[in-house]
Amino acid sequence: MKTIIHVAEAFGGGIIEFILQIVKNQPGYRHIIIYGKRGVDIDAVRKQFPENAGFVEWPFAQREVHPIMDWKAFRSLRRIVKKIQREHSVQAIHLHSSKAGFLGRFALRGVVPGQRLIYTPNGLAFARQDVSKTMRLFYVLLEWVAAAYAGRVIACGASEAALMKKAGIRATYINNGTAFCPEEYPVTRKLKNKPEEKVVLTVGRVSIQKNPVMFNQIAQRFEQEPHLRFIWVGEGELSHELTASNIELTGWLSKAEVIALLKQADVYLSTALWEGLPFAVLEAMMCEKPLLLHRCVGNEDLVIENQNGFLFDKVDEAVAALHDLLKAPEEKIAHMGKESRRLCEQHFNARQMAELYRKAYEGNFE
Repeated sequence: MKTIIHVAEAFGGGIIEFILQIVKNQPGYRHIIIYGKRGVDIDAVRKQFPENAGFVEWPFAQREVHPIMDWKAFRSLRRIVKKIQREHSVQAIHLHSSKAGFLGRFALRGVVPGQRLIYTPNGLAFARQDVSKTMRLFYVLLEWVAAAYAGRVIACGASEAALMKKAGIRATYINNGTAFCPEEYPVTRKLKNKPEEKVVLTVGRVSIQKNPVMFNQIAQRFEQEPHLRFIWVGEGELSHELTASNIELTGWLSKAEVIALLKQADVYLSTALWEGLPFAVLEAMMCEKPLLLHRCVGNEDLVIENQNGFLFDKVDEAVAALHDLLKAPEEKIAHMGKESRRLCEQHFNARQMAELYRKAYEGNFE
């Protein structure tokens, strides 16, 4: 059995789901995941993966640029991959996230043919809004140099690929895909106490990326409407920014609890400043939710305006669109939700994603 090596410094959240769906849908390969330990419960993660997956910790790997630690991470990655090469027939190497993409292309050039050394950003570092413009330009330079040196870039969605092309980096894309099926999760807890209640929901870490300040500003505009609730599923370092009286912060919940809330919500709202192609939104689409998403990389791939939701740039636009959604006939909301699911099943499904990556691992994806 041939082996695919996955290298993931940022091994958590969406990256775990991304690799998991590839592994599940490619039983003909053995997958070895070299992961950076960033607070993840690796034992719990292992249980999610099938038997054709193996795990190797990547020492010294970390998110931010740090010359000494990065050099150590570079050397340790080379040692790990050389050991795997001695024990397995390596078909392809898939690098996940910016740090693994940069170090991996320099450390692993020549291990496999260039077309089979693949880098998927799943959230470009130079799209970040929590660093200075100078740092973003530095990240662009790093991406450009690494792309010129080795491997190929396969972005996780059309807008991520377009942003790379705008920066002069050759890239194609394969849409992220989900195999999530909401029917497998029964609703065990009732969310609404009265029929007239409406719920706007989001899921994610309360961090700069997810833009809780904007979420709070939108909610504040509806504080005088007693039957409208905003729910943020998650927690994080910026939880204190969610001060509006109509916001409920749940903390982290189990998957079943999240889906129970999501299935009963009326609208999925994302105020994110940047994304890759977010799995939380894909799950909302599978739960047949109309989408109200801040226009950014990733989010803009998932909305067809007035068909399954709306994109917005400013708070006023979000407020106006939310008013329209909440006052629309139930038939229209249901239709928009079904369009979300149809689009997800057609363009963002895990089986299709894994099949296209199989072709890429074999050097047959254009």
